[in-house]
Amino acid sequence: MVARAFPGQAWEPPKAADWNVIGESAEEYERHHRTRDAAQKKQWIIPTDWMFCLNTTGNRRAGEVLEAGEYLLEDLDPFSLWFNGQAPTDPVKESTHGVLRVACFDGKMERVQVSGIVRAWVNVLDSEHNFCDAEEGLYVLE
Repeated sequence: MVARAFPGQAWEPPKAADWNVIGESAEEYERHHRTRDAAQKKQWIIPTDWMFCLNTTGNRRAGEVLEAGEYLLEDLDPFSLWFNGQAPTDPVKESTHGVLRVACFDGKMERVQVSGIVRAWVNVLDSEHNFCDAEEGLYVLE
């Protein structure tokens, strides 16, 4: 949270941490809300290689797998791909899985990579096998 100023209070420049929050806010606004010109709105790019999951499985390491459970919002919003993150269930081939890009504590929302290239933990059972997949109940690919 940024510290607030009140009427009549002597104004002081913001602390560095607050200044950084203000700058990040301005950058986010520029990326998503500014128009190119008065007639044409800037197109928003909806990322399709990641989504957010609410981790409900305990503390997880970067590179572990979560399955996308139920959608967490009432309205379908393509800009807010937020799902309940859970342990892979059976059958795993019929569900969506993502790899955590960073460590995630229980009860926190974090980004998971669902396609493309990402570093992941893999339990190698056969060194001749060239592919891995999620397995029921496991957070590490096999």
